[in-house]
Amino acid sequence: MIACFQEAVARASVTVDGARMAASLEHSVHRAYDGMNIPDDAPLVKKVIEAARRIGRTIEPQGTGGGCDANILNQRGIVAANVGTGMREIHTTREWLDVRDMSAAAELTLEVLQLHAGR
Repeated sequence: MIACFQEAVARASVTVDGARMAASLEHSVHRAYDGMNIPDDAPLVKKVIEAARRIGRTIEPQGTGGGCDANILNQRGIVAANVGTGMREIHTTREWLDVRDMSAAAELTLEVLQLHAGR
């Protein structure tokens, strides 16, 4: 991202009262959270996979850079995972979600809770 900003700044200038003024960039980077990659054999992941199997679905665990509560919780030693909700064209002005995918995620969440409760 910084390189993109630097390239844009290098091309940006304006002339004011006959004087050319070039754009400049000052930046600092502060990591607010780390990415997360919970091992496939972690108890939580195994439980989610089993819950999916019980409702006739499959789960493909993947690490993520994230930007969610789970990132912060994992940094603090609380194993937490996200369940994808099927978002499409994410982080664009055309982002959308099929309600059936959201419903499937809710169904999976309920099954995880039931499995965890021993049912």
